Amino acid sequence: MNDVDGHQGAAWPGSALGLTRRESEIVACLITGKSNRDIAESLTLSENTVKTHLKSIFQKLNVRSRTQAMALIHGDPSFRRRISSARAELSE
Repeated sequence: MNDVDGHQGAAWPGSALGLTRRESEIVACLITGKSNRDIAESLTLSENTVKTHLKSIFQKLNVRSRTQAMALIHGDPSFRRRISSARAELSE
């Protein structure tokens, strides 16, 4: 079975919300509270590319802010494992 990006296997966190794999990676960084600049450095992207992805994410999630996106993401079971991992990472 291929997903929407042409990859085989299980869906990634956020796929049920219409997010691409890259958008899911951006959201995973968002969960940890990273700034746009930090997200860009973590994923080897430009800050403008991160902003473009965030705009797309906000549109897909029908939210207007990082705070609203985080509230929605925290309610999505596919991201729970990532949220737990992020919390463990921050406590180290």
